Amino acid sequence: MRRVVSCALAMGLAGTVAWVSAGGVVAQDAQPKALVVTAAPPVDLDDAKRRLRIAQDELDAVVKLAEAMIKAKWDLKAQLRNDWIAALAKAQREWTTYRETDCDHVVNREKGLPTTPSAESLLCKAQKATERAEELKKRYRR
Repeated sequence: MRRVVSCALAMGLAGTVAWVSAGGVVAQDAQPKALVVTAAPPVDLDDAKRRLRIAQDELDAVVKLAEAMIKAKWDLKAQLRNDWIAALAKAQREWTTYRETDCDHVVNREKGLPTTPSAESLLCKAQKATERAEELKKRYRR
């Protein structure tokens, strides 16, 4: 079975263009054309749940470290620190809403699936959690 899958376009050395998917480089051409590749093997739902749990635990830990870093900023008044922590908590809530909507509804509809959690939607959430954790690590480096 062949179908179009989501992928990213990466520019390599000397202007070479490569299409990259979860399975690696799938096509390479100086002039990209429509991409059609063989579908990746299905992911087990339990494995996707495990990956999401690991990614979410890491993100939660990074958020707690960011909050601790903010609390340790003794050069700021307590009210400013509290406002900063509240703003971070609000941003996390809104980010979670975005992730849930994007991964549950958009990803599943792209794949013709119902909006109930699927392995694809759980992996999407895990990937976004990992990306968010990295973003926060960079922002709140000590």
